[in-house]
Amino acid sequence: MSGGYWRDLQEVKDAVTALHWAHEGRKTLSEGYSYFLKLGASRGKSYASRTYDSWRHKTKNFLRNKESLESLKTSDLAQILRAKLLEGPQTLESLSLTIDRSEPTVREILEGLRRDGFEVKLQEERAVLDRGLIPSDWKIDLSPYYGESLRLGLISCTHFGSMYFQPRELQTFLQFCKKEQVRVVIHAGDLVDGTGMYKGQEFEQYALGADAQQADVEKNYPDSGLPNLVLGGNHDYSYQKLTGYNIVKKICEAREDLIYVGMISATFFIPESDLEMQLIHKRGGVPYARSYASQRAAQELPLALQKPLLGIGGLHVNDYVYYKGQHVFLIPCFQGQTPYLKGKPLFPEVGGWIIEVVLTDDGKISRCKLEMIPYETSLEPIKRGG
Repeated sequence: MSGGYWRDLQEVKDAVTALHWAHEGRKTLSEGYSYFLKLGASRGKSYASRTYDSWRHKTKNFLRNKESLESLKTSDLAQILRAKLLEGPQTLESLSLTIDRSEPTVREILEGLRRDGFEVKLQEERAVLDRGLIPSDWKIDLSPYYGESLRLGLISCTHFGSMYFQPRELQTFLQFCKKEQVRVVIHAGDLVDGTGMYKGQEFEQYALGADAQQADVEKNYPDSGLPNLVLGGNHDYSYQKLTGYNIVKKICEAREDLIYVGMISATFFIPESDLEMQLIHKRGGVPYARSYASQRAAQELPLALQKPLLGIGGLHVNDYVYYKGQHVFLIPCFQGQTPYLKGKPLFPEVGGWIIEVVLTDDGKISRCKLEMIPYETSLEPIKRGG
């Protein structure tokens, strides 16, 4: 490879990723170049010395230059394949030609991408980068608690990476759950703040990009000694939608107390019991009457998905209704009022639910008791320790 521009392999990967991002999202090349600069900024680097023309021409030429390809490491080839998959399903043959490697080598590289958290699916001689949303079923054996009561903690929207994430309140709530003998905490989505959710979001974040937000959760999510079942929300999904990277699944692989249960929606089945729960991360604003959000969600669920318990995250407020045989909870958040919410204007509520389900000897629900644990909502960025 000639020229200093291609000596920084991370810069190469960002340049190629930005080009394919522009093509995939039907953006202009000018927008792709701006995205390239943002990728650098998210890593604490400046790519500003690279002109638009240099980025556009050299990136395209790089993908056609076999001599350049021969000098790349496997990790760099993986980024090229991932960028190619962002365009849509690819045959192994076409990917082999793209990087000038054998099909078995292509398979190995794709398997490596999957281990790294990207939703790569191999279908015979074809590869797909799955950026879709697939509801999941999650089975939990609670038969030891038949004839007893079972306490669950419900939280949502922690938004690690946001300057308005309230870590002290989250830690306090999880410690309270432990004290109150909660068996499991259920997180209804938006574990991290994500990327590109609205204009100017990056100016409201202390951790920019997937790597920084993932590291923040892995290091700082409070360990209460309780299992936390974590659903991905639309902010978490922003990375999978953009690049195929499932940040929640990868975080949960690094933390024994965090268990990945799916993206956007999941159903919890309790074997041989009436205790079933549907968990949804809902997008959109809060209606004038917040109970309408609960009622609408319960009403629109197909009969097969209507469960005795329905938890709804994503709206940043609390509410409870009993509707059509369903205990429906709107789950509040652990993020204060961001400038984006002030402009709406929307006022979030910080806190979590503790619900106690009393089971009969044969696993049926006889009672459901609930307690909302509220905290003060911050109106300013949270100061973070050294």
